[in-house]
Amino acid sequence: MTPALTLWVLTWGPFPRRVLVYLKLKGIPEDAIDIVPVEMTMAGFVNAGEKPDGTVPILCLGDGTVIHQSMGVLSYLEEVFANIGPNMSGTTAIERARIRDMCSVIDETMSTLFGFVWNTSKLFAEANPKPDKAAGERALGTAHACLEKLAGYANESKGTTGYLLRGKTPTLADVTLLTLLQHFELCFGEDLVVGIPRLQEFLEEMGRTKGAEAPVYPPGVVELASQRVTYDLQ
Repeated sequence: MTPALTLWVLTWGPFPRRVLVYLKLKGIPEDAIDIVPVEMTMAGFVNAGEKPDGTVPILCLGDGTVIHQSMGVLSYLEEVFANIGPNMSGTTAIERARIRDMCSVIDETMSTLFGFVWNTSKLFAEANPKPDKAAGERALGTAHACLEKLAGYANESKGTTGYLLRGKTPTLADVTLLTLLQHFELCFGEDLVVGIPRLQEFLEEMGRTKGAEAPVYPPGVVELASQRVTYDLQ
């Protein structure tokens, strides 16, 4: 039977990986969703087939409805596949609110980190010929402050595991944080949890979680992304 859901992803992109990691941790059958990998160059997507306009991930439903954002895709899948695998969006009003709190901080962190790499990584040197060193430093400082705040939220949790809510299984917040940390360390060479013990504990826990393995990045991308730009003397 042809799946009624089609998901376009860039397999190593941080936002598509939220969905890909979620699918593994949730245990959704592989034949439930038609996953279409795309490739990307600085000019845009290639081999995208019938992908709707926009960034990835994109989820297309059987009736043609399109869900464009990773958190929207995750929320939809959590409801549609509620009877499969662990609940990852919270089983109580308090849990759901705390997960939303954490995901909001993680999204804020992600936004500021793109400002950091835009002004520091050679991956964007052609697109940004005049990088701003001070702007990059400010963005990284803001991202660290966000992660410290997130660690504070996580320290409010009670339990025995290293997951953000310290439950027996990971939640959507764990997935979104993991994919962010993996992306910026493995692609851009930036270890974001140095000096944040609670998030180091989180990474250790996720490292023991089946389905949370790091992606394979294109060698050419990593080679450029991990190099830092030089700045013109002002």
